[in-house]
Amino acid sequence: MLPQKLIKDVRLLSWAFGMLASLILISCSQPADQRIVMKPQVLLTLQAFQAKNKFSDAAWEARGLNPSNSELSAHMNSLFNDCTGELITQVQQGTTKRQLKQTLLTGLNTFDSGDYDTEEKEFVVDTFYELAQLVEVDMKDELNKWHYGSVVYALMKTFMRSEPEKAAPALTQGCTKCKAVLETFLLEKREAIPSACFIVAQCQACTELNLIEVPDGVGRIHFGKYNALQRLDRKQYTSEQAKAKLEQLKSSKDSP
Repeated sequence: MLPQKLIKDVRLLSWAFGMLASLILISCSQPADQRIVMKPQVLLTLQAFQAKNKFSDAAWEARGLNPSNSELSAHMNSLFNDCTGELITQVQQGTTKRQLKQTLLTGLNTFDSGDYDTEEKEFVVDTFYELAQLVEVDMKDELNKWHYGSVVYALMKTFMRSEPEKAAPALTQGCTKCKAVLETFLLEKREAIPSACFIVAQCQACTELNLIEVPDGVGRIHFGKYNALQRLDRKQYTSEQAKAKLEQLKSSKDSP
């Protein structure tokens, strides 16, 4: 016969394991619309995103493109600001991932894909991707459907399933001030097109200006955790001249 103390200990352990199992089940079955608390930094990055001119001439040139007409660029910027304003309000009041994603999708649907050429659509998609990353929402499928159309994207996914998904290669370097990792994702290669350049990059964490070198053969890139302020063509700037230009921009930024 087992001692009473041992029986009591076994019952206590059994109760503890039962409670632990129930807690695990509860945590795994939490609804997708559970309210979340965003980090204070998220609100600051959203406000910085809203304040910047996302489709300035410099932003187009940093992608190696001629700027679209100013009215269209201003309209695109305004639509993004409206969407970002809604996200800011939700973050301030408390929200859910589902609500954040719905706000992003509503914002995306204010852009009629038929009104934009290929380069403009790619710019819209990349900018929405950047905005979604700020609030930690995955909307890659929705962006691809908007870009390519539902039918074409469905066919693309069918072919892509036969190959393992690979992350886009990236150029990485640390911010010279706060050491945040600045990533430049190489989304498309165009070997026949000379594209080597320097990008004047403003760190989103501390606003410090950095210089990023992009090699030849890159057709499309995405900026990670920095804003591209200016593109310096390698045909016009040597490495030393690009560094001098960076210091000049830093001086003008710091001057009152």
